[in-house]
Order: sequence, then structure tokens, then C-alpha cells
Amino acid sequence: MGKIDCLSWASFQSIAKLKSLKGLEFWFWSHDHIPPHFNVRRIGHWEIKVNIDLTTADKLSWQYTYPKKRGKRFHGFTGQQERQLNEFIKTNRDRVLLEWEQKVCVSENLNNA
Repeated sequence: MGKIDCLSWASFQSIAKLKSLKGLEFWFWSHDHIPPHFNVRRIGHWEIKVNIDLTTADKLSWQYTYPKKRGKRFHGFTGQQERQLNEFIKTNRDRVLLEWEQKVCVSENLNNA
């Protein structure tokens, strides 16, 4: 399973304008599972999985994948980052879903081939 940069250049340019999301890494895994999702990481601090289809106009669907244990001193994904990423998904959902479909080989389909 390889790591593939997420978000085409046009998508990345529009996300780069969102100041709280600068310095974050976005990617898909080349062989992954449904539902469509991508990963976001602040290197050395935290990593989340964002579910594209489950995100609504009002709420970003995400969960931490790293670190597994988060203590009192943990500074994770901020409310501002969540709001800005949700706004990005609302605006670019079709583009991100198309990119996921083009780049990700869905593991469940490999067993049926």
C-alpha cells in the first residue's frame, strides 16, 4: 500500500489559502477501503481520517488515527482547522471524490476480481 498525494494542484491552491491548514499533509493510500476518505497529518503531532461522503454542510466527519492515547497536554486538530477543512470539502467535494476514485484501488473490489 503506497501513499499518494491527495488533492490536485487546483484543490491544493484553494486549500493553501486557508491559513490554519498550512503545513498539514494530505494523502490517500493507494489501496484502501470505502467509504471514500483521505488522511491529514500535522507531522509529529496528530493524524486524522476525513470521511468525504459522511461530511455534511454542518459537520466534518473525522477521527484521530494518531496518537491513539491523547493526554492532558495533547494539542490536536483545532476548531478553526475543522471549520476550514469542512468549508473546503463543501466547496470541492466532487473534485476530491473524483480524485479518490481515480487514485485509490478499493481493497474490497480486489477480492471479487
